[in-house]
Amino acid sequence: MPADTLQVHPPQKESPVRALTAVAILLLISACQSPPPELSEADRAAIDALAAEYQATAKAADWDGWKDLFSADAVYMGQDAPPLVGRDAIGESMNVFPNPPTEMSVSLGAVDGGGKWAWAQGSFHFAMAAAGDMPEMSMTGSFLWVLEKQSDGTWLVDSESYNSDTPPEMPPEGT
Repeated sequence: MPADTLQVHPPQKESPVRALTAVAILLLISACQSPPPELSEADRAAIDALAAEYQATAKAADWDGWKDLFSADAVYMGQDAPPLVGRDAIGESMNVFPNPPTEMSVSLGAVDGGGKWAWAQGSFHFAMAAAGDMPEMSMTGSFLWVLEKQSDGTWLVDSESYNSDTPPEMPPEGT
């Protein structure tokens, strides 16, 4: 055949065995990946300690200590407000409270996750006495945390969202 002659070959069909083999290999590879480990008892104890520290620092109005329970780029989604992003912004938002809470409780409900991430849902209650222009207030509600495990085995709040079970108590009209 001369060198300048173009040879055209009909397209070859993909062998079904070859395609099935590729799919089987992909399935085996994905099956070999283990799911993240479940939360250990140490993880659960560390999350319980986080909730206790959250409650203690808030009750003491230790807002610097409280904000340190959040990751550096945490998101705080409070009720009736735009999200706050970052540990410093979250901490600064608490400076509006002139007094420590008179009551503060945090109770964890369901906690689950694995590997580096966990979530916790729970309830809270706080109350504050009136001070200056700030009226007396109290709130009982629910929260949801997304938690991130740190290299030292502690957990930080990476995202928090909460809501009130009832609207905050408001002063009577005209006061």
